[in-house]
Amino acid sequence: MPLFIAFWAPDNTPEQWASMFYLIAGVIVITQIPFIITAKAEPSIWTKSQGSTISTKFSIPNLGEQEEKEKLTKH
Repeated sequence: MPLFIAFWAPDNTPEQWASMFYLIAGVIVITQIPFIITAKAEPSIWTKSQGSTISTKFSIPNLGEQEEKEKLTKH
């Protein structure tokens, strides 16, 4: 950014900064249009599990169930 500022606003005037602001805002709007069109809320196909059993091999116990079992064994 320093090189861009030195080129675009060498005199550091409000007009130069305003034009730089409008340029940057325009770039942001233009680059966001493809994102808005192509973005999805669902996970992509490659993020889904392919039938892996890793979750059953390394399952984390439900702490609520464990506490209930401990309460029942203490009484």
